[in-house]
Amino acid sequence: MQLAFGMPSYPELGVVLLVGLLVFGRRLPEVGRALGRTIQQLRNGMQDFKQQIDADDALGELHTTVKEIRDVPRTLANPASWDQLAKTPKEPRSAEDAEAESSAPSEPG
Repeated sequence: MQLAFGMPSYPELGVVLLVGLLVFGRRLPEVGRALGRTIQQLRNGMQDFKQQIDADDALGELHTTVKEIRDVPRTLANPASWDQLAKTPKEPRSAEDAEAESSAPSEPG
């Protein structure tokens, strides 16, 4: 009986276990512990790697934001760039913001 494509069946697993007992004998628990430690170290390394990637992404976003902030005085000092600012599309509003704005009473004017 095959469990899944490419997976060994129960008799094959039994043969692998028997060979493991013959090869490692009394050292099998020690080998199992060493294998468990290795797997745990790999998991910890992958977790650290993911955290480093996330930190690098956040640092890149921060660098971009600081660069944009540094450009603000230059943009404000140049009146020719004000037209460009006026043409810059606004951030899209969420459906909740649009609904709240439409349900708010308008001021008589």
